[in-house]
Amino acid sequence: MKSCKFLLLFLLLAVDCFGAGLADLQEQAVTNRQVVEKYRQALERAGHDETAARSPYYPSVDLSYTANLLDDDTFLEHRDNSVVYGAVRWNVFSGWRDRYGLRAAHWQTEAEAGRLNAIKQEIRLAVALRYLAIYAAGANLLVAQDSFSSLQKVLRDSENRFQAGLTRKNDLLKSQVDLDNAGITLKRAAAEVDRGWRLLAREVGAEPDREQLAFSEFDDLPVLPGPEELERQLLAGRSELRVLAKQAAAADEQVGLELASRYPRVDLTGSYRRYEDHPLAGFGDDTEEEVRNQLVVSYNLFDGFARQARVARAGAQARAVRQELAELQAELTTELYNLYQDFQVECGNVAAAAGGIIQAEENLRVTRLAYDEGLETEANLLDAVAGLTRARSNLAAAKRAVFDNYFRILRTTEGF
Repeated sequence: MKSCKFLLLFLLLAVDCFGAGLADLQEQAVTNRQVVEKYRQALERAGHDETAARSPYYPSVDLSYTANLLDDDTFLEHRDNSVVYGAVRWNVFSGWRDRYGLRAAHWQTEAEAGRLNAIKQEIRLAVALRYLAIYAAGANLLVAQDSFSSLQKVLRDSENRFQAGLTRKNDLLKSQVDLDNAGITLKRAAAEVDRGWRLLAREVGAEPDREQLAFSEFDDLPVLPGPEELERQLLAGRSELRVLAKQAAAADEQVGLELASRYPRVDLTGSYRRYEDHPLAGFGDDTEEEVRNQLVVSYNLFDGFARQARVARAGAQARAVRQELAELQAELTTELYNLYQDFQVECGNVAAAAGGIIQAEENLRVTRLAYDEGLETEANLLDAVAGLTRARSNLAAAKRAVFDNYFRILRTTEGF
């Protein structure tokens, strides 16, 4: 019964009440952290670049008004004159340059969206690990408190036995040393809990309400699909992979954009020009008007090999991004399988550690009975207390390792 009570206390670590949980803290962190806003601004800039890349699909409209004040009349114009000019220009063909430019801008926007999602996933992982650290520190604190209480009882028994002449002075001193060491461990465990709360507050960007955190996420061990399914989720959903894929697509479009300069450019222009012999339009006596429609076909014959260099550079960039993508895929896949293996091992360790607690408690019970009957030494009793402490610490460490690997697998597969 004592073992069951301890395990239940270890699993809950807090009053089971309705309160905030890990998901709430993660969303709060995503909302509060300024680094997220930095990536949002980058995404917004990419959206504006995409809008700008779409502008060549529309005609451009220009309007100008010029007033001239000369020293004297000339053969071509009056001393005082004005010109009103308006033109509508539209590019009909430029070797599909506009299409490639728009698609490249679109893929860059998608890449920035992937970066934004990646930083959110990183923040959620950081919050989860801090949250887990507080849970584990709390479990260690419970172990330290229980060990300290047990050693206090042993010391009291030792003092009574020493006064009755049933034990030696060195046994009493050993009990005191073990209790002092347990006191130091208890203080360190309490300090670690406080440190964990401060680090969690930094990750969240606000002070969490300690009374509202129930740590219910750790009531049961997590369950994961097989490694093949996790790998599929990784390759399909990992933001960093999608960012590189979008950048590779953008690099391909950049190659097409540079190749577009091999084709002629066709532009249509419709313009209106009104000349008057007065600096203010509408007040002149002598006016001239001209309406002109133009079809302009231009073709670059030689640009000093700049086009070939730009095409080669864009192609090299596309190849480099794809090589980086392949390397990252291999790295993340290897990391995933290692994490999954560690997760499986630690799940087994939790079961073994739980069984170890039962054995250690039984050993302490038997040793204490024998000690009370004078059949066991105080040193053996202290060893039994230390063995129970180690068993409980092993359970805390194993369970923390399980969830540490679980959270990292979720991050690897974009599961947060």
